[in-house]
Amino acid sequence: MNASRAWTAAGCAAALVAAALSTSARADEASQVQFCYDPARDAVSRVVSGKCTGTVISESEAEVRQQARRAAIAGQIAAPDRTLPAVKGYGTGFFIGTRGEVLTSLHTVAACKDVTVLTRKRERLPARVVARESATDLALLRTRPHAVQPLVLDASGDPSGRDIRIVGYPFRGIGPMQALIVEGSIPSDMSPPDGRVPVSADVRFGHSGSPVIDRQGRVVGLIAQKINSAAVYAATGVTITNLGLAISAGDLARFARGAGVSLPSSYPDGGDAAAASALQAEAQAEAVVRVDCW
Repeated sequence: MNASRAWTAAGCAAALVAAALSTSARADEASQVQFCYDPARDAVSRVVSGKCTGTVISESEAEVRQQARRAAIAGQIAAPDRTLPAVKGYGTGFFIGTRGEVLTSLHTVAACKDVTVLTRKRERLPARVVARESATDLALLRTRPHAVQPLVLDASGDPSGRDIRIVGYPFRGIGPMQALIVEGSIPSDMSPPDGRVPVSADVRFGHSGSPVIDRQGRVVGLIAQKINSAAVYAATGVTITNLGLAISAGDLARFARGAGVSLPSSYPDGGDAAAASALQAEAQAEAVVRVDCW
């Protein structure tokens, strides 16, 4: 055997010895690790020998338990809770009387088996429809009396040109749990033929039944619908964005009084302008509820 072959043979032998030692080391390391099953958490973990506080199990049993746990978690994520009824839809409403009267849109509650209202304090109250009017798409709900100041309607004149705010529960990816405020105005250059009030604001699904409130804190309308911008453009070639229609305060007052509601004519302090800031920030939101259809 020449020198080069001798070195090659020696190198191979050294490599084999190193591999054997490495395999032996891994075997020793593996023998020092155990699979430990914790029944309280239904979890499997690898621990150093002697450190298992649950039950020592084999590697094959550990794999079976881990697969079962993954399947159970996936099932919980995929399967909805069938014990709870599904909400068919929702809208907005607001208190207009002291006996639990809530005004909203008829189309929000027309097909409901049950109706509830969700207050700003996240209290869910059962409600029932006690009056409805298809021509104006209005509905009156009654729930138990709630300790909030009802909103005041202003049916005294034309609200055109006023700055307003809409307080409601617009859909923004999820149904909000708190009333949101959207600023806007009432255009003075539009007169819908059906007597409804045009509202220039970011009106969305969920706003139906929302009060349209002027800077004096009075309701001048109730949101009925959002203008379909695509349909208007297809029919006229005119682009319209952020425009909705509201039922006038005059129609709201007539409908409510016809249903026997005693409407407040002013806010308790007697000064609408002085009360406006507080009402808009707090009391108005307190009087606005989410109407859920079940």
